[in-house]
Amino acid sequence: MRKLRLYFVRHGQTFLNKYGRMQGWSDSPLTPAGILQAEKLGAFLADTKFITIYSSDFHRTLQTAQIIRDFNNYNENLEIKITAGLRETFFGSFEGEKNEVAWGKIAAYAGCKSIKVFFDRIDQAAALDYIHEADEMHDAENYKTCWTRISSCLDQIVAETESDRNTNNDSKNINLLMVTHGNVIRTLAHSLDPSLDTKAEIFHSGVTLIDVEQHHYFIRKYNEKV
Repeated sequence: MRKLRLYFVRHGQTFLNKYGRMQGWSDSPLTPAGILQAEKLGAFLADTKFITIYSSDFHRTLQTAQIIRDFNNYNENLEIKITAGLRETFFGSFEGEKNEVAWGKIAAYAGCKSIKVFFDRIDQAAALDYIHEADEMHDAENYKTCWTRISSCLDQIVAETESDRNTNNDSKNINLLMVTHGNVIRTLAHSLDPSLDTKAEIFHSGVTLIDVEQHHYFIRKYNEKV
């Protein structure tokens, strides 16, 4: 029996990444280094037969998805579907702020004496809640809001894929490529397996592999660098 396999990848480096600024719903294009990262990932996945590519609705993920599709050896009629459900966490009034400034304020709000102490002590769910609470406008997404959006999106994609009998895919597994964002992958992994260490940065050229079996999600690989 074929498995439904989800390949989660993060977009290539952007200019806001390069400048060390908070980038949630803010958007910026890939840097030359980011384009090379996407090309490297595309070459790595070139022989994987995807039935569909899903991308968040931001330019940086769509640009990455298009590069990966161009490298794929089975890209004829390979569609890129755009969904807001895969977009990055919204950081509210911290959007565009220098990372060290934003995280310094969030760490202080959480009662931590440094950013390092904050990340050492706080798990992914609590970190999202502190971002929301430390945002003076309280517009930033908290964990519940973010995870509800992500999980609802995934459940819909899986349901649509499993009900589609016209995939014309003869590979061992039914593969979907999900081009998304670092915090989305980290939140997904933490929610599926709270024992997993999700504190490290998600690689721009990394792959997280999740199998779907009888409506259950199983992490097979997490943040493996290409």
